[in-house]
Amino acid sequence: MHPNAELITRFYTSLARHDGADMAACYAGEATFSDPVFTGLSGQEPGWPRSRANT
Repeated sequence: MHPNAELITRFYTSLARHDGADMAACYAGEATFSDPVFTGLSGQEPGWPRSRANT
């Protein structure tokens, strides 16, 4: 399986398990994220709010 596919599988498996810490670990250190609720996140921020919102 391609590494990107493995990461996506891990992320959604973690979501199904309500494992916010593992979801957050799927984000790269330099990740950025923005949506209508969580705007302009960077660094360690992208994984944390998204993963906590889904647990």
